[in-house]
Amino acid sequence: MTETWMVAHDFSRCSDAALFEAGRLLAPLKGTLHLLHVHAPVQLEPQRQWGDATFELENDLRGRLEGLAAAVKQKHPGVEVAVSVVAGEPVGSILREAARVGVDHIVVGTHGRTGLAHFVLGSVAERVVREASVPVLLVRESGA
Repeated sequence: MTETWMVAHDFSRCSDAALFEAGRLLAPLKGTLHLLHVHAPVQLEPQRQWGDATFELENDLRGRLEGLAAAVKQKHPGVEVAVSVVAGEPVGSILREAARVGVDHIVVGTHGRTGLAHFVLGSVAERVVREASVPVLLVRESGA
């Protein structure tokens, strides 16, 4: 049985670090990496249609994820990569998508904030760790 891991990616450098670390760890297992981006629901000016704007945004985001997926596959040829983009609140969306896909592990990058910055900004990574039903690997950006 092959492993399936999910990387929640927000296009930050720490998410890149998490993605490539997941690829490195998953490569010997010949597993599947599910690359996910969660975006906020689209806010529109009244004359635009919600469906069209969401479609355009998600196509753009999916294209960016596919570029990252290609880079992971090039560096770690044994890893299969699937991409998905969903709208919603990050933590709940990550956990729902992880359950839908049936992942074995979730990998997220962390900025490693502490003190007031952590208190004010909160931490998606911390909430995913607390609420996930599967193991979660936190990866801190190199040099952070």
